[in-house]
Amino acid sequence: MAGGVLAPGAHPVHKRLTAALGVVALSLGPGLADAAAAEAPAPYLNLHQCLYYSASASASDHFTTFVPSRDGRFLAGTNVSGTVDRTPGCGGGDGNFGLVPLLSGVKTLDLRSGRCLNPHQCTYYSSSADNYFNTVVPSSDGRFAAGTNVSGTADAHPAVVAATETTSSSPPCPTPGHST
Repeated sequence: MAGGVLAPGAHPVHKRLTAALGVVALSLGPGLADAAAAEAPAPYLNLHQCLYYSASASASDHFTTFVPSRDGRFLAGTNVSGTVDRTPGCGGGDGNFGLVPLLSGVKTLDLRSGRCLNPHQCTYYSSSADNYFNTVVPSSDGRFAAGTNVSGTADAHPAVVAATETTSSSPPCPTPGHST
């Protein structure tokens, strides 16, 4: 690749993952965090991750959503509640893109446990689908996870689960099968 142009026949994606890992801390203001902890009528953020896939002849693509699309074709049940959600609330898709239940998931975060929301994102590459997908919460089957959490401090590095036989990731991922 010279000057941002691919050489003829070159493929921009290697069969190993070039992972995009990220973490950002979102903080409640000091007074707001204390008030939320004291009152806490709805102390849980139930973060629903819904992963959709299209295997059409013209495009194979994964995409992840945490909130419903404006047109209602793709749903995600992310909510703040007094109860813990145990299964992801996802829509079925739109006919072109279908839900992948195995890669969808839900993570409940106790908003009383700190003033920093630390969403961790890991992008995985699937060689079998020749496609990338993102995760911020554990997949339903547990193979893919990220260390999204609420704590008293901001996280500096993402915590993700490493590759399986059909996906790969690059450091700083921990050993496959070990989540944080």
